[in-house]
Amino acid sequence: MKGRLARYGRAESDLKILPAATFVIGDSEADAIERAAVIRSQQVSGATAVFFVEQVWNRDLSEYDPDGPLPTIDPICPSSPWSRAGRRCSPTG
Repeated sequence: MKGRLARYGRAESDLKILPAATFVIGDSEADAIERAAVIRSQQVSGATAVFFVEQVWNRDLSEYDPDGPLPTIDPICPSSPWSRAGRRCSPTG
């Protein structure tokens, strides 16, 4: 995107990229806050949060409350060096 700015007479420093920034517009500040809460609840539910943590920890966490604390158990170290959990596990597993 920044490379295209010169065609329009703009410098690359004119464009600010805000990764993961979101904007919600409402009729009032309270309305925007309420709409943002609805959008967030649709994007990440308790079930999807548990699913993503299961991918990192390499174990079934469905018995845990998504609104509760993180489990005190350790992730399972997979044999694959490409696993996310593999980067967090000790070499002895």
